[in-house]
Amino acid sequence: MAETGTGDLAGKVALITGGSSGIGRAIALKFAEEGAVVLVADIRDDPREGGQPTHDVIDAAGGDAHFLRLDVTDSDAVQKVVGEAIDRHGLDILVCAAGNIGPTGDFVDIAPEALDAHFAVNFRGLFCCNQAAIRFFVEKRAGKIVNVASNLGFVGVHGMAAYCSMKGAVVNLTRSLAVEYGQYGINVNALCPGMTVTELNAGLRSDPEMLQAFERMTPLRMGESGSFAAEPSDMAEAALFLASERSRFATGTCFVVDGGWTAH
Repeated sequence: MAETGTGDLAGKVALITGGSSGIGRAIALKFAEEGAVVLVADIRDDPREGGQPTHDVIDAAGGDAHFLRLDVTDSDAVQKVVGEAIDRHGLDILVCAAGNIGPTGDFVDIAPEALDAHFAVNFRGLFCCNQAAIRFFVEKRAGKIVNVASNLGFVGVHGMAAYCSMKGAVVNLTRSLAVEYGQYGINVNALCPGMTVTELNAGLRSDPEMLQAFERMTPLRMGESGSFAAEPSDMAEAALFLASERSRFATGTCFVVDGGWTAH
């Protein structure tokens, strides 16, 4: 962890939804290393991938973290939890990393009920978190928002119409908020990962046909193994740039980190 008063995020308070697992966990750990007070907001405190809860890891390393139990699909809870966090800690950075894959398969077979359940996490929950943070950021005339979307918010993928459309909605919400609230000194950007190794997408990666499609569409090969998939830490580095003063003139941008998928 960064020493007190040091690091790119020293003195900042960051609330990270979905911070218990995967990309959200990696972002929380990186932000703590850079000196931020980290508020881990999640429906569960135990990581999907196993190990100690994120906030415990940060505290044990000398950082400052707090766990906030939050179901982002509950709009009343979002307003209450985010409001209480602001009252207790303040807020400088919001990262919305809570999400899921959503229903996959043939478009005509997707049940509306399944779509609604996943939409509530991937878009409506993020929408409400942005609302709660922006109300505070307008008052202080400053704030950073990083919405975790996906490279699939820009392209179509067979069998993933629901996920692609939800992440496309996140992309354009991000752009709209950047236009509407830039006048208050608020930066709103989207982080758009490509294939990243997490427990959340283990099912997709276990499907040989789907895995081959992702490999075929990703030009970049990394390291001696020639890996075409990112690690959560790769996304954490990108999120750090968007959350820090290094990106102070960037807003409404969609930072695609996908090994070249969308370069096709």
